[in-house]
Amino acid sequence: MEFIAGSLITLFIVAFLYRLVTKQRRLVTFSAPLYSQSYNLQLLRPLLGENIIYADNYTKIKTQATEYFDQRHMRMVVMDDYAYWIKDNVLLCAEYGEEGFNENSTKEVDIMGMDRVELNKMITVVDKLTEGKQDDSGSSGNKKL
Repeated sequence: MEFIAGSLITLFIVAFLYRLVTKQRRLVTFSAPLYSQSYNLQLLRPLLGENIIYADNYTKIKTQATEYFDQRHMRMVVMDDYAYWIKDNVLLCAEYGEEGFNENSTKEVDIMGMDRVELNKMITVVDKLTEGKQDDSGSSGNKKL
């Protein structure tokens, strides 16, 4: 009988302490704020300054590696069975087939004799070929540093 009375008293004390702790735990709740990386960057953007490169105003850095890559590779646009590219500031075209472009059919594009539709097509081709280039010889060369 003594063991039963001790067990009941212990059980009662444990239940009382459990209720007391869970009641206190409900009163003190903490939830971590949910912030995304873009939200944090937006908050810190004024502090970071203008030297940070963002995706929306990315400019290509000019290095020896990028200059070498630009010298070794040529941009080419394929449209209507013709391949177009710019070499030495001249727009060239050649017939393009399943094997690639035919080097024997390479000719300079005569823009002066084109009608309005063909001229708009060539404007699109030139825009795609020069897209993203920083040094397109369009300035006077007087840059302020």
